[in-house]
Amino acid sequence: MACSTAERCAAYGDEAPVVTEQTFDGGDAATGGDLPPDELLDLLVPDLEDFYAGLFSDEGKEWDPVDELVFFDPATDEVACGDTSLSEDEAEFAIFYCVDDDNVQADATGLVPTLQDIGDFAVGAEVARQWAFAPRSVTGSRRTAASRR
Repeated sequence: MACSTAERCAAYGDEAPVVTEQTFDGGDAATGGDLPPDELLDLLVPDLEDFYAGLFSDEGKEWDPVDELVFFDPATDEVACGDTSLSEDEAEFAIFYCVDDDNVQADATGLVPTLQDIGDFAVGAEVARQWAFAPRSVTGSRRTAASRR
C-alpha cells in the first residue's frame, strides 16, 4: 500500500512494508520488463485521457481530449505546429504539445529509441509530461514547450 498522507506513512514506524524482488521470465527477461513503445502508448494514452477527464469532472468542467499523438522522422517529415514549421535540427529529439493542433508530436527515430534505451517509464513519463500542457492551454495558460522556443 502506498503512502497517500504523512499520517499514513508515519504509521509504518519501524516496520516499513515488505518489498520483494520478482525475477523476470520468458519475454520479460529479454526486454528487461519494458513494454515496446507501441504497447505502452496503447495503455498510457487512454489512462491519461481518463485522468484528465476525471480531474476536470471533479472541477465541474468538461475535458476535451488531446486529438492525437503524432510520431515523425525529422529527416523526412515536415514537422509543424500550427503555422510554425520546425527545421530538421529543431525537430531532432523533440517532443512537444502543439496548442494550435491540439496534439503531442514526437521524434520517432531519435527521441523515442533513446528514451526506450532508458526504459518504458522514460517514454511514458515524457509523453505524460507533454500531455500535461493540454489542460494548461484549456485553462488559459498557453505557454508550452513549443511556444518557449
